[in-house]
Amino acid sequence: MSPFRDDSSTGSLAELQPGFPAAVLSVGGDNQHMCLRLQELGLVPGASVEVLSRSSGLLICVGEQRLCLGVDLAGHVEVLPL
Repeated sequence: MSPFRDDSSTGSLAELQPGFPAAVLSVGGDNQHMCLRLQELGLVPGASVEVLSRSSGLLICVGEQRLCLGVDLAGHVEVLPL
């Protein structure tokens, strides 16, 4: 099974399937405040991240903390499966 819905080698956190560990490559977007907020939450290049579950949003694990993110927000985080 692929870590993403398609067979890409990288993708957004919003596309990552639950149970696949990944590393954050970048946080992008036009909204600088949103990018800074994601970085404050630990979503920085090199950080370990995993999607724990999906519903209307994503429950993710970043390092030792668990966060809930909206899919639109998670779409701004590019990850590489480990």
